[in-house]
Amino acid sequence: MNILVHGTLDFDRIMHYPGRFQDAFLVDQLHKLNLSLLIDDTKIRFGGGGGAIAYTLKMLGEQPIILSAIGGDGQQYLQHLQRLGISTEYIEVYPDAQTSTFTVVNDDEHYQVAFFYPGALHRNVPFSTADFNPAQTIMILSPRDNNNETIAYAHQCMRERIRYIFDPGQTIARYAKSDFRRLVEGATMLTINEYELETVKRRFRISELEILQWTETLITTLGGDGSRIQTRDQTIHIPRVSSDAIVDTTSAGDAYRAGVLKGIAIGATLEQMGRFGSVAAAYAIEHYGSQEHHFTIEQFCDRYEKNYTEPCPVRKF
Repeated sequence: MNILVHGTLDFDRIMHYPGRFQDAFLVDQLHKLNLSLLIDDTKIRFGGGGGAIAYTLKMLGEQPIILSAIGGDGQQYLQHLQRLGISTEYIEVYPDAQTSTFTVVNDDEHYQVAFFYPGALHRNVPFSTADFNPAQTIMILSPRDNNNETIAYAHQCMRERIRYIFDPGQTIARYAKSDFRRLVEGATMLTINEYELETVKRRFRISELEILQWTETLITTLGGDGSRIQTRDQTIHIPRVSSDAIVDTTSAGDAYRAGVLKGIAIGATLEQMGRFGSVAAAYAIEHYGSQEHHFTIEQFCDRYEKNYTEPCPVRKF
């Protein structure tokens, strides 16, 4: 199956604050915030939702195609993807622009404050999806901070009858209600985390039941509480997979989405898709960065079977 991953490629700067954000911020003084936090660790990694999803999909035995853009300083990222065997054919290079940068600070309770500079992504022009067989193609529209491009890809998918997952992430506030609704209505599923879901409900004044009138499936990741998959007929709760250590939660959602896409590629049930996502996310959070975790299909399936009482469907493929 062709898995098209529309998302960011950026350099992640991951930092750690030795304390709790809630102890550092004066809630009644946020209107005149002037704060400096001491960071005790920083790491630079290959990042971005597009890269992270593709990375985990590759380990799951798929051949993802990234639709994205980098700047003139991004050649090492292209070489990194090529070493992994991930196609770079649909990655545009803008020599006079900078590659996107994502700066995130995690506290001791794994809460985050982050900043994103889109760089070359603002220049990107959508590729045509007309050459892909709709019956053998799925696309995920992940956050790109270029809403016009996301909307253009959605329109292409609807015109070509290509299924797509809408994963708006932190871009929710930038959409008009009419655009957001159209993107959700055209999607096979909406994937979102708990905070983002609350943002959608408040910004557009809608309920989860109303969202499910727009799309067939709503998947909400719930951090330590696992995830929830809702359709108009059922709600499925997916327990989180146990981890020996939680090092960095930055890319857990991207790894989860890769698991869901793997499930779609092999025709798994919704519950199995959620379980694939939880196993993939467990590997991701045990390492700093979004492309530092490693597993074989055998290891993935062993972990799946250890946490869920059924044979791992991935073994068959």
